[in-house]
Amino acid sequence: MRNALALALPVVLLVWTAGQIPPGTSPPHHGNRLQADGICDVREAVFDRDPQHPWNRLHRLFYSRTTQDGKVYDQESLEPLFVPRSKFLTEGPSFRQAVTLLDEFLKERGDERIKDPLKRAVLQRDLWAVFSTTVSDAQLVFRGDQQRDQIIYADRFEDCGEGAMPEEQRARRRELQKRLVQVMRRIALTPGEIDVLPDNLTQAVKAGAYDKTFDPKDPTQAFLPTDLLDTDGSWVAVSNRARAYEAFLAAPEHVRFTKGRSVFVVFLRLPKGRRATEAFLKKMQDGDLPQFPEGTQTALLRRMLLIDSSGTLRESPLTESLQIRVYRKLDLGFPYEYTLRRCDLFAGRSGGLHAVGADETSYFDFQTRRGDVFEMPKLPPAEPIMQSSCHHCHERLDGRGGIHTVNTIYARGDAGQKATGLGPTTLSEEARMTIDWARKSYTWGLLQGLWAARAGE
Repeated sequence: MRNALALALPVVLLVWTAGQIPPGTSPPHHGNRLQADGICDVREAVFDRDPQHPWNRLHRLFYSRTTQDGKVYDQESLEPLFVPRSKFLTEGPSFRQAVTLLDEFLKERGDERIKDPLKRAVLQRDLWAVFSTTVSDAQLVFRGDQQRDQIIYADRFEDCGEGAMPEEQRARRRELQKRLVQVMRRIALTPGEIDVLPDNLTQAVKAGAYDKTFDPKDPTQAFLPTDLLDTDGSWVAVSNRARAYEAFLAAPEHVRFTKGRSVFVVFLRLPKGRRATEAFLKKMQDGDLPQFPEGTQTALLRRMLLIDSSGTLRESPLTESLQIRVYRKLDLGFPYEYTLRRCDLFAGRSGGLHAVGADETSYFDFQTRRGDVFEMPKLPPAEPIMQSSCHHCHERLDGRGGIHTVNTIYARGDAGQKATGLGPTTLSEEARMTIDWARKSYTWGLLQGLWAARAGE
């Protein structure tokens, strides 16, 4: 299933001028907007009604881009609209503008302008995403037999840092990174404040904006399960404890992509409910690989991690995205997708969760990352989210569907990928393992060092 989903953010960026924009000014608005699908109504006032509020200005800077022909692209996205190899924020006016705005935010105590814990949490996760994207992608490391000159098995995911980056570029990125981290530290919540943040998935269910169950007569109608997080409900959180090389994570590729910023939990629901699902899992643990019954549903929940005021990683109750597949004919499953929209979350509308439409597109989602398209001479078409959902990673080359499209059942061994059993897990257990994975990464070590340095104070 498609991952890292399109989050929401209304932003209008600028057409960069040749020189640095003086402190106290705002990036100029540009009327030639390349509008993305699924934009919130409030385009420039995400955190405050004033478009020139420092929090809004930071968002316009980091979450919108200008194309080579001067059009502004401001898609709401969980991920920043650039990639680790981008020149954006590393060279030229965009770098100078970022440093200027962040210095101004720190000097003028912009963190004190908004006290709402929910808004502080969201701004921190957004700046953390920008910070992580300025570091190289984590890569899968393979262990080999040098004498036989062959790869034996995949060993682990490793965040290799910035070693291959030119020194001058690394220095500019460090200037940006240390300012990002200091803003993140200033707006960090206490552990108690994180614990009482809203469970926006539960809010979305209670709002009743979506059907509660799948309608086989109208499969295009989005539905939102009411008991996904119930410990005794019909859904069971599952993982594969044979995936030791991937730190036992249920969705390691998703965690790698976000560098441990989010917790990903896989859920399974058979048509006859929880007991049938638990019996199915028992067969898998006993060594069988039974096929799904038709009507089986899987889900991938993405929840936000936050860094508290002491610099500690903590689980939060905030849902960033939810993907569901319904297996009607034991193929790849019919996909549904919900993503977070910031302005709807702050306004208390359906927990901020938005059902992705058939015509919505993305450039910087999990499987649509193909380099920095905004640095290309001509902007290529964006990829339809729902048409590509699941196919990139979960479609089997041998044509098998159903249970075989759930990548969590596979573990790499000496003979390559082999199917093994699923077992029950919990959201808290997956959060613990994700935090453990993140704490071992280069990106987290860098962030912690800059956090402790208290740069600029």
